[in-house]
Amino acid sequence: MGNTKVYSILVMIMLAWGLNVTALKTLVDHLNPITMSAVRIFIAGTTVLIILALLKKTLFQRDFPWKYIVIISLLGVVCHHLFLAVGIQRTSAVKTSIILGFGPLLTALLSMAFKLSQLTYQKFSGFVLGTVGVILTVLNGAEKVGELQLGDFYIFLSILLQAFSFIFISKASKLINPMILTGYILIIGSIILFAISLIMEPGGFKDFQTINSNVILVLFASAIFATAIGHMLYNTSIKLIGPAEAAIFVNFSTIFALIGAYFLLNEPITLLQMVGCLLIMIGVVVGTSGLKFRNILQSVFSRMKSWVGTNTIK
Repeated sequence: MGNTKVYSILVMIMLAWGLNVTALKTLVDHLNPITMSAVRIFIAGTTVLIILALLKKTLFQRDFPWKYIVIISLLGVVCHHLFLAVGIQRTSAVKTSIILGFGPLLTALLSMAFKLSQLTYQKFSGFVLGTVGVILTVLNGAEKVGELQLGDFYIFLSILLQAFSFIFISKASKLINPMILTGYILIIGSIILFAISLIMEPGGFKDFQTINSNVILVLFASAIFATAIGHMLYNTSIKLIGPAEAAIFVNFSTIFALIGAYFLLNEPITLLQMVGCLLIMIGVVVGTSGLKFRNILQSVFSRMKSWVGTNTIK
């Protein structure tokens, strides 16, 4: 698969992840965060295994890299979601978004430290531009960021551990199909989160008895499209182009989250936020070795047009 196709797939993944921010805002208003995350991730892991079974993929092999699978489950699923859920309750949404915006840069630095990729000046410039774009986008119109809080540390820890998980995914994907890897790490991670939720959120499952059908629909949409399919394709992209280059595209999720908030939550978009979005796009172009952004968009729209044409009822 050529890089242009991988890039277009990554843009579509970021669309799903960006809109998922709006979905998660809805879910945490009705459900306990850790319990909800455990259920959502379990649904996602089950979905991945069902998809692979339908594709007649071998779901088990003797030489499974269980060490990597357990490590990735703990870092990328359990610790990431646990510290994120706890951190959000102890800091502002603005600071959370800013700290999460440093995720791609952390992934790139770790990738270089583990000698998985060479961080050139051009790619580093792309990461910096994208990070500045994220900060401008989320800071606009916000109140003073203020002093550091314990929640800020938890958020940073969550994104740092997730960045480490991407490094291990890059290593594990050389030994196992990254899609199969995704299914197992989601299932194992969700089971551990279930156990933690029973301690930290006793009675958290009672909320599922009172939520309406719309919230359930949002839960399944988030689990299937953003988490299951999104992570299957993203982890495959890590194998194809490396964790650093794949991470550049994560900043795109900020743009799509902004668009989703505008259309679905009626939140306004300002000039400064548009400037931030522009910097994010420039950062992606610079960071992907100078690939023309037009080529990426053409590939994305071509795939969308093909999908719509295939699924149109005649």
